[in-house]
Parts: sequence; C-alpha cells; structure tokens
Amino acid sequence: PILSFWDGTAATGNASSRFATGTTCSLTGLTIDPRTRTIAGYCGATVYIYRSSHEGQQSTPDALETWNVFATMPTAGDITCLEYSAEGTYLAAGDVTGIVTVWSTESYELAPQTMSSSNPVDSLRFRIDDTLAVGDSSGMVSLLLYDPSLAKPKAVAHPDWKKEATQFVRRLSTVPSFEPDTGVVGLCNLEFFGSVPVGDTSIEVPVDTALGNSTHFIVFTRSTLVEQTSPASHLIDDADGSVSSVLIPDRDLDTAEIGGTMSWSEPAPGIGRDRVEYYALYLATSSTGEGRSQVGTLLDAGTTNSLLPAGTNLRDFSHLVVYTKSLLTEQTTPAFVDLVDTVSYVSNISFPDFDLDHDDLGGTVSWSHPDDTTHVTSYAVYLALPLQEAYSIGLCANLSLSSGSDSGSDEADDSDYFTAVPGLAVVGNTAWCRGPHVGNTSIDANHSDQFEILPDLQLSPYSHLLVYATSSLEEQTTPVVLEVYDMNASVSNVRFQGKDLDIDHLGGRLTWEEPELMERVQSYFVYLAESSAGAARWQVEDEIPATVTYLDVPPETLKLSFNHFSVYTKSALVEQTTPVSLAFFDEFAMASNMSFVDEDLDEAELGGNLTWYPPEDSSEVTDYLIYLAEDASGENRSFVATVPIGTNDLFIPADTPLEAFTHLTVFARSSLAEQTTPMSLVIVDSIASVSTVRLIDLDLDEGDLGGVATWSLPATNQERVEAYYVYLSTREDATGDRSMIGDAKLPGTAQQTVHENTDKSDYSHLLVFTKSVLAEQSTPVAFTLSDTASPVSNVSFPDFDLDATDLGGNLTWLPPDELTYVEYYHVYMAIAAEDSDVANVTSDVDGVPFTDRLYLGALVPGDELLVVPPETPLANYTHYLVYTSSSLAEQTTPVSLRIEDINASASAVSFVDQDLDEGELGGNVTWVEPTDHEGRLEVYRMYLHQGPLAGADREKIEEDVAVDTDLTAMAPDTRQSGYSHLAVYTVSSLVEQTTPASMLLDDTVSRPFNLSFPDLDLDLGQLGGDLSWAEPEDTSQVTHYVVYFAEELGANDTACV
Repeated sequence: PILSFWDGTAATGNASSRFATGTTCSLTGLTIDPRTRTIAGYCGATVYIYRSSHEGQQSTPDALETWNVFATMPTAGDITCLEYSAEGTYLAAGDVTGIVTVWSTESYELAPQTMSSSNPVDSLRFRIDDTLAVGDSSGMVSLLLYDPSLAKPKAVAHPDWKKEATQFVRRLSTVPSFEPDTGVVGLCNLEFFGSVPVGDTSIEVPVDTALGNSTHFIVFTRSTLVEQTSPASHLIDDADGSVSSVLIPDRDLDTAEIGGTMSWSEPAPGIGRDRVEYYALYLATSSTGEGRSQVGTLLDAGTTNSLLPAGTNLRDFSHLVVYTKSLLTEQTTPAFVDLVDTVSYVSNISFPDFDLDHDDLGGTVSWSHPDDTTHVTSYAVYLALPLQEAYSIGLCANLSLSSGSDSGSDEADDSDYFTAVPGLAVVGNTAWCRGPHVGNTSIDANHSDQFEILPDLQLSPYSHLLVYATSSLEEQTTPVVLEVYDMNASVSNVRFQGKDLDIDHLGGRLTWEEPELMERVQSYFVYLAESSAGAARWQVEDEIPATVTYLDVPPETLKLSFNHFSVYTKSALVEQTTPVSLAFFDEFAMASNMSFVDEDLDEAELGGNLTWYPPEDSSEVTDYLIYLAEDASGENRSFVATVPIGTNDLFIPADTPLEAFTHLTVFARSSLAEQTTPMSLVIVDSIASVSTVRLIDLDLDEGDLGGVATWSLPATNQERVEAYYVYLSTREDATGDRSMIGDAKLPGTAQQTVHENTDKSDYSHLLVFTKSVLAEQSTPVAFTLSDTASPVSNVSFPDFDLDATDLGGNLTWLPPDELTYVEYYHVYMAIAAEDSDVANVTSDVDGVPFTDRLYLGALVPGDELLVVPPETPLANYTHYLVYTSSSLAEQTTPVSLRIEDINASASAVSFVDQDLDEGELGGNVTWVEPTDHEGRLEVYRMYLHQGPLAGADREKIEEDVAVDTDLTAMAPDTRQSGYSHLAVYTVSSLVEQTTPASMLLDDTVSRPFNLSFPDLDLDLGQLGGDLSWAEPEDTSQVTHYVVYFAEELGANDTACV
C-alpha cells in the first residue's frame, strides 16, 4: 500500500510525497500530529507511526523528503478511530472491544488506559484541555480526564482516567422528559414498580427496596386504550443514614478481653442524617450483624463515641457494628469495624540484681516489648509472693480469689477458673499476692523496655517481680512473672599493715579476698569509718577495679576519729550499703634528742654535724630523710640527705644555704612513705663576721695599694673563730678571683699590713673572712677598694741657665687632686734608660725606665716650686722626676719631665783693635746671636779675661748690650791689662752664663819710629823743617798720622799744667 501527501498550498494537483506504508493491509484511518511531521495510521489492531526525514530540521526546496515507520503499537481489538490531542501530547485509539488506549507521544509508551463502555468505540475527540470525549455504539458519550500528577506509563487500566461526566443521548426508545430546567433529555431502562387505582395518590416503597441504577420515579396515567408516553417524573433522593469510620481500638491488653472507646462519624449532612434518631452498637460474629449482642443502650443522634468497659469478654465476636435507627426502622446494613484483640504481654523479663547487699535489690528490670505496643502507654512493676506462701506469713489474708468451682472455698488452689481480684494476680494456675508497687515506666517514642529499680529496695518477704502493661484505659489483670535472684557479694579477710610513721596518720597496704560471686562486682570502694557499719565514713582514694584486691592507703591519711577500714563492693549500678570492716592500729616512729652546732660562720649558711636518737620502735623504719624546713612541721622543706637506718648523724657541709629555713627536721621513712610529722630542731645560725673593714691606700701610685687593713672583731661567736683571712678580690663576694694578703691572722687580731706597691690589678674589693674549725666563711665582709692616686701634674722647668749642659731655674708643678695622704714631694734628676734591662732601674714612667736618680730635694704640699741653682750640671740626666710620698712610702711611679737644656751662647765673636796703642784696646765688637733662646736671653755682657773660659780673673768692659743686638763699641784706650781674650756672655733673668763665646785678643800697635826733625828755622822759639819718621810695621788700621807739639812733664810734676 502507498500513502500519498498533497501540499495544500501548491497549485498543482500532483502528490508532493508518496511512500510505502510497510503494512500488509490498507490503512483504514490517519491522524496528523499538530506539532511535528508525524503521521499516525491504523490497520486492523495496529497503530503505525510515520516520521519525516525532515523532522527536527529545516528543509530546503531541493531537499528530498522521505518517511519511515517510527513505531508500531498493538491494541486489544480492531481500531475504529484514532486521534491526537490538541497539543499533540497524547495519541488515543478506540477499538471494537470498547477499550480506549492512550499513548504519550514523547516516547509512544503507554499512558494509563480506561474502558469507555462494553460497546465498541465509535468516535474520539480531544478537547483543548486534553479531556477526551468517547462515543460508543450505544450512543453514550463519556468524558475522560487525565490527571498528570498521578500519571505513570503503564499498559493497564487505571483510575487516573476518571469519568467526569456521563450523558445519555436520547435514542429512539427513550422516554422524553418534560420536566423543565432539569437538563435531562430523556429517561430510559424503565423498570415496572407497581400500579395504583385511581383515587390513591401514594404507593408504599417497602424498607430495603433496592434502588439499582434508577434515578427517578415515573408515574404514568393509563387509559383503557393506552399508557401515556409523557409521564410525570420524580428524582429519587436516596436517604443515606449510615455512620462511617467506625473504630474500636482495644485498650484492654489482656488476651480475649476487649475494652476501649468506640467511635464513629455521623452520616453525611443531608436528609439521611436528619432522619437518624438513635445509634445501636453491637458486638457481632460478622460484619452484617449476625450473632450480635448489644453493647449498652441506644445512643441519641449526635453521639459519636461510647466506652466499652475493659475486661469485656471477647468470646467469638469478630465485629463491632453500628446501626442507625429512624422513626421507621433500624438499618439492615450496619457500619462495622473488625475487632482486633490487643494482646500486649511483655516477654523475656530479666533482672540482674546489681545491689550487692543481702536482701537489697537494685538494677534494671528489662523485658521485650509486646508484639503489639500500639495501645501500651506504660508498664507497672510490683513485688509479689505466691499466694500460699503469703497466707503462711499473714500477707493478703483478707483477699481471696473468685473461682468457677462449686466448692465455695476462699482458698486458692490449682483451679483453671481463678479470676484476679485487686491485690491478687493469677498467671496460669498460680495465684500471687501482689506486694509493693515498685514503679512505672512510660512508653515513649523509643518504646522504653526497662525500669530502673533504685538500690536498697528491700526484697523480703517477696520473691518475685510482676510486670504489667498498661494502656490509657486500664492496667492489665494478668502480668508476667519473674523470680528474683538476690545477689550478695561482700569481700572477706580484710588486712592492713600500717607504714605511715606519724602519729594519727595512716598509710600502708589494705588487702582483702574477693567475694565468691564476682559476676556483678565492678569495683571496690574503701572508706575510713567510725564503726564496723561504716558510720561517718570518708572515702580513701578512688574507685578500685574488681580485678584488684588491695589498696595502697596514701601516707599522711588522717586518722581523725576513724577506727575502721570499711570495704564496699560496687556493681555497675550502686555501691553496697553493708561493708566488711577492719579495726586498725596506728603505727608511730619518731627520732629524738636532735643536736646541731653551726660551724659555718656566715650569716644564713650552715655547716656542722647533726645528731639524733633513733625511735623506740624502728621496725618499720627503712631510713631517715633530713630536711631544712621553715617550721617544726617541715613546711616548705628542702631535702638535705638520706641516712640509712642504724646511722644517727649527718655531716652538713659548710656553705649550706639557710634561706628562709628555721629548723632542721628528721623524717623517718618506711617502705611506704616518709612520715609527715618529723622531729625538728631550731637552727641557731652561728654568725661570726667582722665589720667596719677599712683600708686607707697610702700607696700613692695609681694601680698600687699599700697601707694597713683594719676591721672590727665579730660581735658574736668569736670563740668559734680560728683565724682571719684577708684577700684582694674582683667581686664583693667569694665568687670572684682573689689573692690572699699576707698570712692568716690569729683570733683577736684586727689588722693586716698591705705592703706598698701591692698590685691592685682588677681587684675591686678587700675581703675579710673568718674561719672556724670547719671551714672558711663563704660570705666575707667586703670593703670597696679606693685606689689613692696622687701624682702631681703640669710639671714645668724653663731652663734659665743659658750654658749648654748647665741648668738653672724654677721646677714647678700642680698638686695632686687627691692630696689627703701626701706628706712630701721628692724631686730627682734621672737618666732615661734605653731598655728595661738596664741595671739600677728605680722608676718606670709610662713604660720608660729611669736609672741613676739624683736627689734634688723634698718639699711639703703647698710648696710646689723647687729652685734649681744655676750651673747645675746636666751631666747625663734626661728628666726631672717628681714623686709624692705618704707616711707609708714614696711613689714608685713619679711624674716625669724631660729636661730641655737651653744653650743660648753667642758665636763668631769678632773684634778688630783700632786703638793703635800698645796695651790698649778699642773698636767694634760683633757676634752672631743665638737662634733659639725661647725669650730667656735678656742681655749680652762682655769681659776681658785671661784665657778663653770663664774664671775669676776677668774684667767687665762696657755696658750690657740688649738682646737682638749683635754689635757694640769698645771704647778706645781700654787697657788690655794682660787679658788674653774678649768674651761675650749671654745673660738670662736668672744668671749670666759661665761658658761665654770668646776670642783671642790681637792688640794692634802702630807707632811710627825713627822720628827726625831737623829744625831749619833758626829762630829761637821757632821751628821749621821736615818732621819725618819710619811707618809702623802694622798699618792695617792706620788711616793717617796726626802730629802734635808736646811739653815735657818734669820728674817732680804730678800733672800737666
């Protein structure tokens, strides 16, 4: 078969597409998916789905479109109609069997389906809301609505397709309806009910008349000819007066008994409810009310519940039925509910007694919940005793069992007909006297299945536990029974050996034997108590595991008023209340007669021998522990030493710090612990330190000490001092480097000589130690050293003796800053040696050694000037040395001054004698001035003297010549007087030099000789002629000759006239 398509928009009449259907039969009908290029067709009982090759893509004009079979789906019968929904979501097919099959087009899987009727489906039509109208061959149209919230793709009939409305289309055989505004077109399926003669206007409808599918009463009038075709009709309003939701939750938890609140919902509002007058409740053997037995009385309309008493015998009833009753009659079809007998007995009751005392209970009663706990609200637990045993001890004597026997006996027996009465219980064939109520436990969301019996619950005289389940209605009458096993687990054979040696203190190992039954013993507790019953008890240490059968009682445990150890066992639940006890004996051991003499003479330091007597009973003593402590009880003690038993003394080494300790304590110790209450001795600290130590340093050199160290003897304990030791130290205590001064000083001595030139080095303190027979002090008395350094300063010496190697002038200096101990200044001249190995080194200044000192003199402070006489020979001396000296010694390190010898002599003295007489001198004297006289040259002075050197035979000539002059005139006619030299002296403000510059005199004699004068003027008294002479041998200074007339002086004349 071929399927052809035409393009409705094309002008041509040719098919736009053709393809083979792939079926063996011709397609009977087609429908097109409005959304996609999909065609559905059917043939017989099969639907074929065809899809275009252009599905899902745009096609071009030139594209060749092909169609292929996408899916095939079978139906129940031959298909009569096929329809897509408006949105293409569903595809529906109707068939001859009356079944409508629906597929989801998303995958063409089955959606839930429905039957429209038993008639073949003629037509299908989807509305816009996907409601499907189905018409069948009977003329009935059904509207089917698909609910998406319930949809599941199942190939079965499903109520999700709901009949929303059904309309009957009038056929030719229907009766037309003439009732206005009813919306009913006609009535059909008429069923004859009865006829009434003219004159009657009613007909009785019997009770329980079946309504069937009828909706109306139709009343026809009938003539002798014919029954009318247009009757009067009455819509039947079927009065439904049945209750609903009948409930009877059985809250009687016993077997074959029922009880609880019966409840129901009243009929729906309407004429049915309006016509209900009463409710009647029955227990019945079926749901229709057979074998029923009324419960209570009739209940008025409006009532919705009633109580069925607990203990109601269920017998063979299976249902609770509820009838409504009108003024006419009681219903024949009741509402009902199946009776369910709630049986809620616990099982597997267990009670491990964790109260380990005899006749005391404690622990958890546990059980398995009933299979049905729906109505269980709580459980109740009681103590109980078999009734016969109870009677024997006078319990439950006023109670008896109701019996089904005819004997009339009030006593319990093994009858099967016993019935429980309050205070008694019957379980099987056994009656129980119920004792005290132990307690209740509420059932909660976790279904509590246990009850905690608090410890110390007395068991006697009872022997069993009863467990009842309880509902909101009532407690069971038949409990579950458990025999109680009373656990008794106490220790035995308790022993204690005391090893705490203090009085009223306990310590040692407490031992016991474990109970015979250990299964529930979890641990032990030990107490000190004032009686064997544990009165006024006090717990010792923590809980002890059950595997341990001893307790090491800590030392120093106070005995107080306790006289017993009490040992309790403890289960997982609780500790015993009845212990096993032991009376104990307090062990005591203490040293006595302590003695100690402190031979360490330092304050707050100890040293010496400590002795004591042993305790009277030392059987438990293993050794002694010696401590320093802050009080007699050993507070804040410090360990000194351990002394073995048998030794009763201890040497305490010197320098043991006393700190804040006031006592020496001896603690005895056992194998357990040392005692806490010792024997003690107040410490008397022997202090024998000197005081007011002083050293006045009389060695005036810096870095050198000298003098006498003095101190005051100790104020106390002098008798313990054997010697005094004096040291120089780098610290004020004994920890620094130190050097001993001299030998040890005997007791009573209060000074030590410190020799001059003692090197101070890095020492900062003078320490004085006392020494006992034990040791030298470790804490001396210190004196801070003060190094007396008294050097002079600013030594100055300007040499005013202008001769080379001669000195003269004032040597001056400034006094020392520290002048207290200076008694003299000593001044020397000395030679600076070339190296330190030169012999006779007497002083060393700044590393320069000096030898061959020449003492110049001593001065007292305040006189800081020494006159160095002129012409003091310099010799080889290079320096002046100025020492200070104290009452102890002269300095060894003076202040030095290099000697600067001023040589200020004239030189190159020159004199040419221009006095031409023999033995007479005259002319200019010149010289070269000295270049460096530092202003000390004041004048030049000239002498004639015999020889070149200064001597006593000399004669001063001319006046002094001022400095800065190198020429002076010697007056003519200066007589030479036998002197051989002319000397030029330099003169300072102090002195004239003694080593002048001189020159050998050369007396210029230029006398003409051989004078001749022949007087050629022959007059008396008149002369005339040439006076002639011979020239002198030396004419170097002669410039001309001068001729004079002269008168001869007579022999007797003394002067010229």
